[in-house]
Amino acid sequence: MLQPSLLPVDRFLSTLEIVRREGEHLAYSWRRLYAHPIDIDWIRRLKDEPEAAEQLEAFVSRFGRMQDTIADKLLPRWLLALGIAREYSLMLMRTYNRTRDDARQRLALPDVRLPSELSLPIQP
Repeated sequence: MLQPSLLPVDRFLSTLEIVRREGEHLAYSWRRLYAHPIDIDWIRRLKDEPEAAEQLEAFVSRFGRMQDTIADKLLPRWLLALGIAREYSLMLMRTYNRTRDDARQRLALPDVRLPSELSLPIQP
């Protein structure tokens, strides 16, 4: 028997649950990895300490998986569930501008090295 198609809100909630589980795994790896200071000596010892290398690999893998799920699935499904377009497209553009500004500040990058800021449409 075929299942009926999921509504956008159902797909969003299902994906939100996946991201929660991925977050729990990432938090576990984070606690294990950052239980001790990570410095250049720790990095040099990785080749001789397979347990530490495995912890690092697990963290990197879980970080990437959660990041990809949020960007590729969660955000688009959230926007679809909201019935969107107008207000949420502005939110996405503001997010880009804020991320660009944060990169400029934290990485001390001059504006000439960054892509230009988005000019937001004027709302009537």
